[in-house]
Amino acid sequence: ALISSQVMGVLRMKCLLSGMPEVKVALNNRLQWGQLEPKSGSSGSCLRWHQCVRLARWEMEKVLSFIPPDGEFELLSYELPATRLPLQLRTAVRPAGEEGRREYVISLEAAFKASRAEHVCLRVPLPAGCHDARAAATHGTASWDPDDGCVRWRF
Repeated sequence: ALISSQVMGVLRMKCLLSGMPEVKVALNNRLQWGQLEPKSGSSGSCLRWHQCVRLARWEMEKVLSFIPPDGEFELLSYELPATRLPLQLRTAVRPAGEEGRREYVISLEAAFKASRAEHVCLRVPLPAGCHDARAAATHGTASWDPDDGCVRWRF
């Protein structure tokens, strides 16, 4: 069963403009930006802006206004609770040979036709008594993290 889910991302920019132009970006209102205001604690939504963003304009008009620095920079990073994941998770747990051993079979499938997910990390917590695990993946890499007591599948 899925215990929790979270979407994290970044908006990176590369600026090769001469002078100091002001960039203004209006975002799609369907994104419900009011729900994304920074909150304390890891369970809520969080936006972290680059220092060049004029926060007062964002808070009043929901318009990004900034003078970008030269070169590559991270304009925005965000963490959102995922109410509807772009991936469907299917799991199965079954006995595997010796007593006390279990086999976890996990598969992911795109939930939307145009779904494209990159840099996905799936964290699979294992029972507290688990001291070792072997992980194998048909796509990406899976590895046992003994400090966190979980298997991490990255693809």
